[in-house]
Amino acid sequence: MHNPTSLADPIQPLTEREFSNISRLAYEKFGLQLKPEKYELVTARLGKKVRAAGCRSFQEYYQRVVDDRTGEALIELIDALATNFTNFLREPAHFDFLLKEVLPSCSRSDRLSIWSAACSTGEEPYTIALSVLDALGGTGSPQLRILATDISSKALAEARRAVYPAAKVESLSSGWLRTYFLRGEGRWKGYYRV
Repeated sequence: MHNPTSLADPIQPLTEREFSNISRLAYEKFGLQLKPEKYELVTARLGKKVRAAGCRSFQEYYQRVVDDRTGEALIELIDALATNFTNFLREPAHFDFLLKEVLPSCSRSDRLSIWSAACSTGEEPYTIALSVLDALGGTGSPQLRILATDISSKALAEARRAVYPAAKVESLSSGWLRTYFLRGEGRWKGYYRV
């Protein structure tokens, strides 16, 4: 019978070969490029996964991910390695471009479709939506459709929830907060929902 490794048990250090295998898998399966300077990041983020899986080495963990036919282990690997950094109005120049260059050129269209790739936890696509709705004055023309994608299922779940701590929305105008957000009460005090 297999005795899982406890969280206190040491695991073997990540070798160059193991790092190379994990890097190649991350690139081939989801396009994440892990350069050598990410060695410590991979060690820290995957070390917990290695222990939780009851493995004694990164190679053993890697093999479990590769052998897992359900794909669940690969999803956990993706969620562990993906860096989800974003916030509302993160790149103001991009939103200026959207409103001054893109939106006017779409004025004769009845539809506007935007793809927010690598949307992380959703702040970018929500900022796009609020910016466009604000610019259109709530007319709804053109019809707006935003496709928001990310490799991290964990980040996408947060984006779908659309609930953010007050610190995340403090840079937004009070008009946007009143019009497009619900302020949490009770156990949700200190949070806002789009």
